[in-house]
Amino acid sequence: MNAINHAIGSSPLFFILFGGTGMLHIVGLVIALKNLKLPFVWLVICAAGIYLCGVLFVTLCLNVPLNKEMAELDLTISKNDLVAGDILARWIFWNQTRAVSSLLSVILLAIYLRST
Repeated sequence: MNAINHAIGSSPLFFILFGGTGMLHIVGLVIALKNLKLPFVWLVICAAGIYLCGVLFVTLCLNVPLNKEMAELDLTISKNDLVAGDILARWIFWNQTRAVSSLLSVILLAIYLRST
């Protein structure tokens, strides 16, 4: 996990793609809110809300702190194995939340594009 965190932390491409996707959802949300009379625009609003809350918020406020907490553990101490297991269980739950949120967002945007 530490190697993955380091690779992601030093990858400008990751930040461009991750941040860019969030920015595109914000732009889409702003445009949708300015065009509420368009048919099916609520799909764009829902997709943006799900992505921003379920992916960006969860990543920045839950998964990243759990990554840091895990990185600080000394796993040579047996007590920390239990702590690591608890952290990992929470991390997996929130990671699955992010995956489902991303998928729902894409599905809603696809339905919107198909409907227009």
